[in-house]
Amino acid sequence: MDLVIGIAIIVLTRTYLHKKVVEVLARYVTSEDVMFMVQWVSAAVLYLIGFALILTAFGISISSLLVAGGFITLAISFAAQTTISNAISGIFLLMEKPVKIGDLVIIKDSGVGGVVKSISILSTTVRLWNGELARIPNSKFFESVIINQSGPLVRRLEVEVGVPYDLDKVKRAVEALKRFLDKEKYILKVPEPEVFVKDFGDSAIIIRINAWVPTKKWYEVYKEIRMKIYEKLVSEGVDIPYTTITVIDRRSSSTSGASQSEGS
Repeated sequence: MDLVIGIAIIVLTRTYLHKKVVEVLARYVTSEDVMFMVQWVSAAVLYLIGFALILTAFGISISSLLVAGGFITLAISFAAQTTISNAISGIFLLMEKPVKIGDLVIIKDSGVGGVVKSISILSTTVRLWNGELARIPNSKFFESVIINQSGPLVRRLEVEVGVPYDLDKVKRAVEALKRFLDKEKYILKVPEPEVFVKDFGDSAIIIRINAWVPTKKWYEVYKEIRMKIYEKLVSEGVDIPYTTITVIDRRSSSTSGASQSEGS
């Protein structure tokens, strides 16, 4: 009887129960990764039950196999600590959901940043800004500080620009930049943009701009705003200073002095 039941469980798992689990999960679970994990675990459990019943039907003691399996599992666990750690971290990632597929993330510890392409049991794949794919072990991903740039609805854009050490030009630049931000369609009015003198540089007064932008438009604004700021300052007659370096060649001066002495 156990043999028949065991074979039936294995056959049904392959032909019917496997698909039924997918149908049930589709009603309640939206994440493909969670569906895959639950589907895989449930199928593995059913297969184990089926094989256990078949072994019992042939008179093979399950308890002795469990003892032997315990030693084997212990040996494997020592040899595969990293894999097990990644698998457990993958389960926690899928349950906690700090990120989801399509999110823009930065892993602070390693500096890796990009778009999350997939989250599996053992690793998370991120498409970097240059298009390359980075496979990150889940244990590293889970333990790192993850900055999710797609989570909030708005993000702050921060820009710094230098203006000359001229009080009139500094005031003119601040007022011009405030008017400029007020007219930009993707710059939010609330929170209100900030324009202020941040620091005294070596060759320029540093003006800081803090502006809030919808997350979906942040990169578009990021690419364009510096050119627009430059154009606005130029139109207001405010030039952007730059560092100049004067090099004095003492050898040429010495040579010139020596030539004059010889001539006299």
